[in-house]
Amino acid sequence: MVMLLSPGAAMAQPPAKTRLSKMSFRGNDFTAETNYEYDDRLRIKKIIYRQDRKLHYTIDHFVFDDDGQLKSYVKTYNLKIAPQKTVIYYDGSNQVKRMEVVNTQKTNKPDTVAVFNVSRADNRVTIKSMSSTTVYHYNASGNIGKVEFSTNGAAPFLFDRYDYSSNPLALTGGYIDEKPLSKNNHSWEQLGSSRYISTRKITYEKVLVHKYVPGGPKIPTQYREGLPLQVVTSWYDPDGKKAIITETISYTYINAAP
Repeated sequence: MVMLLSPGAAMAQPPAKTRLSKMSFRGNDFTAETNYEYDDRLRIKKIIYRQDRKLHYTIDHFVFDDDGQLKSYVKTYNLKIAPQKTVIYYDGSNQVKRMEVVNTQKTNKPDTVAVFNVSRADNRVTIKSMSSTTVYHYNASGNIGKVEFSTNGAAPFLFDRYDYSSNPLALTGGYIDEKPLSKNNHSWEQLGSSRYISTRKITYEKVLVHKYVPGGPKIPTQYREGLPLQVVTSWYDPDGKKAIITETISYTYINAAP
């Protein structure tokens, strides 16, 4: 989440105090649950990730500067792995320019686990690590239109269809990791070639716009689509000519729209 972009105005947006509380994942091979906790200023305080109901890691010790920008946090695994501290550096425009991940305990391996250098030019965000380079191309609406990998000339992912709802991962109280995100959900992606396409079916909360009152104007009860509640991803099998569900993600919020 190197760039936290403001949502578009095409759809009513969640209140400023809305935060993602829980993200539940169900795939073909495993299930996972991520819980998010916040401080009294609704800044991220703790992230707890469980896989198949077993604790996998916890992220906490979040530190913010006087301007409210996230400076660092610590990821502690429920494994025989040293806790890792992520430190974030910003440029003069308060955009992320570098992220460093280091071990907090001495091991027989180098102290530095990973380094991510971020550069921006012509609606592109380039992330260079010690082993790879990834380029994120943004379209005019501020959403990621294409992701290019440096891995042996692998074909890029394309994200060129979006809905108008906020990406839930943007509602996490300032949390930043090494992967930029789009401001809106993408509902379609092409994986490498036209033969491999994933489609996302999104279910939204229903927010009351108008309630019919007996004896009043003959206007029916009306709702609008609010935040995404569930995203079901399916992959089209061109050989079998059928769609196969690959994952289901459900979202829970705090301070959502009434």
